[in-house]
Amino acid sequence: MNETLSRLQPGHVLAFDGVEYVVAMVNDSRALCHPVAKVKRTINTAGGKSIQIESTGAPISISPNSLCPILRTQEVPTLKHKRILI
Repeated sequence: MNETLSRLQPGHVLAFDGVEYVVAMVNDSRALCHPVAKVKRTINTAGGKSIQIESTGAPISISPNSLCPILRTQEVPTLKHKRILI
C-alpha cells in the first residue's frame, strides 16, 4: 500500500521523519501516532543497579489530514473500558 489518503485512519502505518508510526486515534484536530519499533533502554537506579527495558518512545500528534506516505495498514487493539460514574 503505497498511497497517500486525504485523512488518516487508526491502523495506518506511516513514515514521518524517517520513523514508522502507527495511527492509534484520530479526531477532528489530531492523529495520535505511536512508534512501531521498540528501543532498548538502560536505566541506572539510585542503588547502582542497571535495568534494561524496551520502550516504544514518545507518541506524536500530527494533523489528521497530513500528507505522509502510508506504508501499510495493521490491526489496532481496542481497549474496553468500564466507565465509573462518581
